[in-house]
Amino acid sequence: MTVISYSSTYSFIKNTFNFFIMLMVLNTMKMKWLKLGVDALLQFVGFRPLRLQALANVFKASLLSTIHFTPLP
Repeated sequence: MTVISYSSTYSFIKNTFNFFIMLMVLNTMKMKWLKLGVDALLQFVGFRPLRLQALANVFKASLLSTIHFTPLP
């Protein structure tokens, strides 16, 4: 009985964790596309601040680390 409840609890926790990881990845993707659109707009106007570029690099690094290092299998 305890083994079954433990495994079901573990799978529930794992599924919840994976769901949150997926939400985070989807949210970052949405932000990335939004940022790309803003970048294209600014480039079309002819103004591209360096601060946005640095922010985008940090964002890209965090996105890659989120995708590559998921703690639970």
